[in-house]
Amino acid sequence: MANYTENFRLKKPEPEDFYDIEDFNGNMDILDSKVKSLDDSNTILKESMEILKSDVGTTKDTGGTTTAGSVFSKLNKLLTDWTSTRASRVDSIYNNTLTSSTSSSTGTLSQKLNYIISKDVTHNQTLENLNTEFDEKVKEFELQKKIQDLAILGKKSDVIYDYDTLLEIAKREETFKNTALLRHILDGVVLSNKNIGVFLNTVCGMESEILPSYSSISSIAQKADACREILANEKAKKLLYLSDYALYHMCCIYPATYVLAEDSEFYERLRDDAEFKNKILNTTNIVSEMVKHEKYIRLVMDNSDTFKDFVQEFKRGINCFHYTLFGQILLEEGNEYFLKTILRDPYYTSQLLYVESSAKSTLNNSKMIAYLEDEKNVAMLANVLRSKYATVVYKDNDKILSIASKNINCLISLSELGKDIDATFYANIQKYYSNMYSTIVNKKGATTSLSKTYTSNASKNGKGIFYTFEVNSTASAGDMKIYGDSSKTKLLKTIPKGTASGTNFNVVCFGSFYLEMVTTNSNCKCNYITTF
Repeated sequence: MANYTENFRLKKPEPEDFYDIEDFNGNMDILDSKVKSLDDSNTILKESMEILKSDVGTTKDTGGTTTAGSVFSKLNKLLTDWTSTRASRVDSIYNNTLTSSTSSSTGTLSQKLNYIISKDVTHNQTLENLNTEFDEKVKEFELQKKIQDLAILGKKSDVIYDYDTLLEIAKREETFKNTALLRHILDGVVLSNKNIGVFLNTVCGMESEILPSYSSISSIAQKADACREILANEKAKKLLYLSDYALYHMCCIYPATYVLAEDSEFYERLRDDAEFKNKILNTTNIVSEMVKHEKYIRLVMDNSDTFKDFVQEFKRGINCFHYTLFGQILLEEGNEYFLKTILRDPYYTSQLLYVESSAKSTLNNSKMIAYLEDEKNVAMLANVLRSKYATVVYKDNDKILSIASKNINCLISLSELGKDIDATFYANIQKYYSNMYSTIVNKKGATTSLSKTYTSNASKNGKGIFYTFEVNSTASAGDMKIYGDSSKTKLLKTIPKGTASGTNFNVVCFGSFYLEMVTTNSNCKCNYITTF
């Protein structure tokens, strides 16, 4: 049995029903009737569509506002506003993100957000900075400990062999204010066997082109130009002068010794720094060089204390006396104290007159001659006459010969000089025989006066003895000759044949003599007095 639709009662046959064309046609008639009725009522729908079209409008509609006009005219108005005024707002928002707010509660939203973001970034950066700072603090602490160890322990510290650490320490400006630390820096570089030229160039800012090519201190010491570059740099010089090993090499090797001996600061340190002085004065090569220099000589005569230090207590320092320059400076105005100090001391005087060229130059100085011709200075003349060069220079100076003939200390000096007395001086002083004889015979404390008669040639060599001669008995059978030395080079007097007994020959010999007899029938009495 067929069923029917709910609204229009259209037949719906079941599957098992037989198909009936009448049923189909009936359904169609019903549908046709209903569609017709819809078409008749289409006027209302058409009117509604027109109203809808008017309200919505088309995409080309313009002239609307946000409250009037069709939908499309309103939308077009909104789009226009967006692309102009509203677009500028977007730019403003963007720009605001580039400007930081001062807090999270003031400013635009973008500024507040930017503030919060910046604070977060700053926080992260702060953490990173703190970590970095902490690492740096740890490194600095470790380095300070090494610095302390090096300053206190010196060569006993492990740092002394750590070239990289030494380099790091030396690069620090404050290092050059720490004398205790600087004493070990260059020693450590020497001990580490690293390129000392590169080290000095790096830490001292020397910018030397030649220094890095000399890796050891000994190789540097052999190059005058490299040594001069070091001494021309304040930091490099300070490191060198406070070092033990590096300075020792420089003081032992030429031409470094020559370069050091030219440096004014070198002598300032010698005067003011006891430790530096001890290092230098115990190194032979540098001492041998510096005593030649005017700066050292003037240091010696700076004041009485330095004179004592470098002459009285440091014996090798007295070698400066051997140079002509020393005598020239000694005789300058203002150095009378040092002149007197030297001439009053037999040893100092002997050193002053030790080398022939400088001795003669000093003795020939008009100021020295005038000084010794003053009888008030006869004690100083006595020390000068211990030098054979003094008898050469003053052989024709009657004033000095006369003063010497009347002073026992001068005569004792000549007796100790003996055969080394200049021949002319020896002969000329015999003119003052009476002075000499009187002075010798009347000398207080003359311990022994002896005589001996010779009948043949005789000679004596000695010191501290005075000899006089006379005919012993009858007349001399032949000529006799008296020499002031055993080599018969200094003839003092010839006694002719027939000289009567008891005749004094008026000859004084100092320390040595040679008595030459012509025949064995002559005899001569020799009187001698020992002075000690």
